[in-house]
Amino acid sequence: MPQLLAPADGEEFSGSSEIIKLDWEPVGTLGADEWYSISLTYTDKDGQTQEEVNWVRETTWEVPPKYNDQVRGDRSVRWNITVFSGAAGSGEGVPISPPSETWMFRWE
Repeated sequence: MPQLLAPADGEEFSGSSEIIKLDWEPVGTLGADEWYSISLTYTDKDGQTQEEVNWVRETTWEVPPKYNDQVRGDRSVRWNITVFSGAAGSGEGVPISPPSETWMFRWE
């Protein structure tokens, strides 16, 4: 299971100009068809819960500034990491690890 490193759970950021990097410990060497799946969950401007997933091979990911404009409600984003096996971009894969803990960061 991936172990989250940063930002600290509950950390607050001041706005879209601030760079937010999600970091976690590697789980070992990923196979050719293995990926870290980053799940972001937040409330959008219509009050709907959104979940977005991004697949990467690195152990860090910079949150695009667009999320600052999309996140409403309490302005928090919950995130976790799962290792998946599958073809990136296909939307299909099989989890091969349990999900990490879920942490949260917030924009002021």
